[in-house]
Amino acid sequence: SQRKTEIKNMTMKKLNLLSLLFIASTIVGCHNTTTKNTTTDAGSSNEETQEAVETNNETLRLTTMKLTDKKWQEIKSGYDKLTKAQNEIMDGEYYEGSLYINLSGIATPDDVSLGGMIVYYKLKEQNYRFLPDNEYAERIKYVFGIDLNAPDALDKKKLKSHENYIVALNPNPDMDSKDNIQDKEFYPYRNHLYFFKKFNICVMQMPSALLLEIDKNTDKDHINVYKSAFDYHWNNYILNDNKASLAWLVSNGKEMEVKDLLFCFGYDKDAKLNKLILDSISNNANDRYSIESLEQVFAGRDLNGKLQIHENLLKFIQENPTNDYVKMLDIYGNYCLGEKTDCKFTRDESFKIAAYITYYLKLIDLENDKRSGSDEYLIINDMLFRIIGALEDKEGNQRDDEGEDSKFLKEIIKNDYYNLPNFKEMVYGLVNDYRNIGYSSEAVD
Repeated sequence: SQRKTEIKNMTMKKLNLLSLLFIASTIVGCHNTTTKNTTTDAGSSNEETQEAVETNNETLRLTTMKLTDKKWQEIKSGYDKLTKAQNEIMDGEYYEGSLYINLSGIATPDDVSLGGMIVYYKLKEQNYRFLPDNEYAERIKYVFGIDLNAPDALDKKKLKSHENYIVALNPNPDMDSKDNIQDKEFYPYRNHLYFFKKFNICVMQMPSALLLEIDKNTDKDHINVYKSAFDYHWNNYILNDNKASLAWLVSNGKEMEVKDLLFCFGYDKDAKLNKLILDSISNNANDRYSIESLEQVFAGRDLNGKLQIHENLLKFIQENPTNDYVKMLDIYGNYCLGEKTDCKFTRDESFKIAAYITYYLKLIDLENDKRSGSDEYLIINDMLFRIIGALEDKEGNQRDDEGEDSKFLKEIIKNDYYNLPNFKEMVYGLVNDYRNIGYSSEAVD
């Protein structure tokens, strides 16, 4: 029909722009068979930062790939296969113009491997600074908690090893949670993370030969790649810790991808990223302080499913306290102490999170006198007493008639105060103050 033809033509134009997205965002590492000695390409990892650069050309010509005839035929064959599959899907009876074309039944690990090689050459053309092998592995472990040197120990439900790369399967827990993720590994628009160890790079979303512009006049010595600065800046931030590239990512619509480093992998070791996440919640008037907005901020699970408290983020709040930050801690701390049926943490885990929040709130309280002397942080006192009220009561409401210690306090004692420095003294000081002042749960609500 005419309508179908119009949709197809429109979509083809958009696909030319979106083909680069098949690869354009990601964390890639690979054992691929061609090219580079990583160490010789690498700059010193001890340099402060590398200037964030990007090509100004509309397309980037990869004249340095130096492909063999065999490798070129592999690329051309993969490109032709995936392009043909796209066209067949778009010509299909049930196609309605969606840009999200599922190639999971057509693409293979070999297609991804070729895509990783293309991303590597693109970054090289952009003067990207590659890390040496050992520093690359250390950085991936530091940011993602993934030990690339121990592939047999990887959680096969979340990470899948191929000959030339390892892929973290759809780490976002809120994305297509009911789908069979492994069957969708080659869905180009899904936010899988690809680690190509030989190339020492990282890629988000499936890389493939579709990143290239290929027509009948293209040969192995004159290949154009769709322009995209995302791969450059993603790798430059993730691997080189370049804050200029972090700023580029945030200002160019990739804020969610950056935030997922904390939400999906627990990466809380960058003060700028911590501030970005906290301020984005604080500045959102619609859901400021909502449990939904705080759920992944202060704690999560690591790749093995173990509770992971984001203590570096708590330390950041301690060192840079504001009323908004403190209120976030108070709201989530009290939420963890309440009776919940939909919480993603167990009761014991929730108590541990609340204990850490109490600890850092008290540290902020103790340091108030060292700050400006204003009343800005006096709200902490009431917040602490509300939390300590749960230490005083048995069920989270009132202390029982027999004076039995609360479940929260029992859990803290049982876990030896979670080995937090001076936490025992803090807890009993707070409980005694609470009793002596005569606070009640009604008085502090």
